[in-house]
Amino acid sequence: MLDYFASENCKGCRNEQCKLFKDCGVRGCHQEKQIDFCYQCDQFSCDKINFDPGLYKGWVAINEIIQKKGIEEYYEKARTRPRYA
Repeated sequence: MLDYFASENCKGCRNEQCKLFKDCGVRGCHQEKQIDFCYQCDQFSCDKINFDPGLYKGWVAINEIIQKKGIEEYYEKARTRPRYA
């Protein structure tokens, strides 16, 4: 997985079907509902994204932070935080 990300082949789930998480439902939902973030959906937080429990918990937490503080504030704090610590 790290080799895949390091090779810069991932174009993001809005641009291509995920090659790592074959059952991911984020892209299909994004395309169907024309929303940018899960929190914008009236069904948030649903189980359609098909993440394992640990990833799901983090995904929901990030969406809740963005919902409360806005994407700009989230980005400013997240951009300098180590991704994998």
